[in-house]
Amino acid sequence: MQISKGVFELESGRISAFQLSFLVISTVISTIDIFFPAYVAQDAMQDSWITVIITTIATFISIAIYFKLAFRYPNKTIFQYSCDILGKPLGKIVGIVYIHHILIVASSVARDFSSLYVSAFNPQAPIVIYHIMMVLLAGYTVWLGIEVLARTNDILLPIGILVLGIVVALKMPTLNFMNFLPIMYHGIKPALKGSIVLYGIMLDSIICLQLIPFVKDKKNIKKNIYISIIFLGFALEMGVLAIALFGPLTEKFIFPALMYVRLTPIGDFIENLEITILGIWIAGVFVKLTIFYYFTVLGIAQVFNFKNYKFLIIPVGITIIVFATTAVDRIATFFHITHYVHPIIAATMGIIIPAILLVIVMIKEKIKGSIEKAS
Repeated sequence: MQISKGVFELESGRISAFQLSFLVISTVISTIDIFFPAYVAQDAMQDSWITVIITTIATFISIAIYFKLAFRYPNKTIFQYSCDILGKPLGKIVGIVYIHHILIVASSVARDFSSLYVSAFNPQAPIVIYHIMMVLLAGYTVWLGIEVLARTNDILLPIGILVLGIVVALKMPTLNFMNFLPIMYHGIKPALKGSIVLYGIMLDSIICLQLIPFVKDKKNIKKNIYISIIFLGFALEMGVLAIALFGPLTEKFIFPALMYVRLTPIGDFIENLEITILGIWIAGVFVKLTIFYYFTVLGIAQVFNFKNYKFLIIPVGITIIVFATTAVDRIATFFHITHYVHPIIAATMGIIIPAILLVIVMIKEKIKGSIEKAS
């Protein structure tokens, strides 16, 4: 199959549909299971498991809508086909908006990692040190290309899922599922409110779908991505089990998942599992940061028609460090933004703008069809 030259002028790497689905899983699960039990418990509490179901269905529908747009331009990213749809001036503005959003998410991911490590393990350390460490590692991987990242994730993700599965299984006998009762005591509203937070994070997966042009077996993309969304729904239900352990206290913890792990020893000898889980979580954060770092430099190069994106890696990396360090002074404020502001922005970037672009494309196709039929 021939691929348009414009796509591979900047990136010659190719990945499989299976690898893309793995990257989608890592993009979401790397941060969501650490923070979301507390976020969702604040809104939905015992109905959090219903929130996960609502979110999974909403994400499934959103992905299906996005596919209708993306597969009209299977060899281009949204930075490119927005110009085809809207014309260059407006299309480039849309591209810049996406670049800004992706850059902010990358900075937030770096901040997520540093906030967890500093708050839970080393409060005395300057937070900028952790930003620099993660950005250096991610920047080097961006330099190597998307194939290297995909292959690295092929190893890291299964290990992480296995360890997290073991942790959940070990704690299962001590969980109190009565904490999920009464079901919908206050109606469906709390579950819907809680789903807004999760939906915003799940929509990060649509940014990852800009890798569609680089997938070799495009016919398998839809099936693999839909399976990955279902898997993410199942993984989120596992995260909800923190409520079965802590009950109403869940919403009081900043990192309930970490507390869950700390209370899960293996036998009489292996304790302090949070160190192991932290290592796995760092690996996941590294993958997500690298993906958004990669799309920032790729997007800039595509929007401004640069022939190479690698010279952008250092300035963009510095920008991520600066944004992550200076954008928010207090962790409470940062979590408030993540909880209440990010879902609105993510919904705009993940579904509203793509839906508008899709409508415009469909109108253009209809007009073109009418003209051809009349002639």
